[in-house]
Amino acid sequence: MTTLRDITNHQTIDIIPSRSYVEVARFLHRFPTYWKQKISYAPLDMSPTYRAVFNTITPHATQVADHFHVITLTNQALDRVRRRVQQQTLGHRGRKTNPLYRIRRQLVYGQEKLTDKTQHRIESLLRLGEPYSEVAIAYRVKERLRNFYTRHHHHSNHA
Repeated sequence: MTTLRDITNHQTIDIIPSRSYVEVARFLHRFPTYWKQKISYAPLDMSPTYRAVFNTITPHATQVADHFHVITLTNQALDRVRRRVQQQTLGHRGRKTNPLYRIRRQLVYGQEKLTDKTQHRIESLLRLGEPYSEVAIAYRVKERLRNFYTRHHHHSNHA
C-alpha cells in the first residue's frame, strides 16, 4: 500500500491499496492542479516507482529521501561490506567464532544505544577481524549519516 501524508500538518491524506505506478499516479492525478502545485517536498522511500510518479505528477517538487529508508540502505551496505571482507579475509562465510560475524548485529545499532563496553568490544573485534579497516570505515560513515539525520531532525522539530 501507499500512504499519502501531509507532513507539515502531521495528517494522513489517504491510503492507496497499491504500490503500482499506474494506481498511485492515477490517484494523485485526480487532485486539482492548484493543490498539486502546493507540494514543495516529496519525502519518498527511494523506490523507482515513487520517483517516477512524482517526476510525472509533481515535477516541481523536491524529492527527499526519507531518513528511515536511507539508514536502512546504509545498514544493508555496511553488512555487504562486512560479508565481503569476511569472505576475502577468511575464505568463507561468517562463523560464530569469527570477529566480524560476532558483531554483525551490534554494527547496525545506533552508537548512542550501545554501552561503553559494547562499543569497546565492537572496536576490538573490528581491529581483530579485518586487515584494511573497510568495515570500520563503513561503520563510521553509517554513524555519521545517522548523526546528520538526528541533528537535522531535531532542528526541524524546534524551528
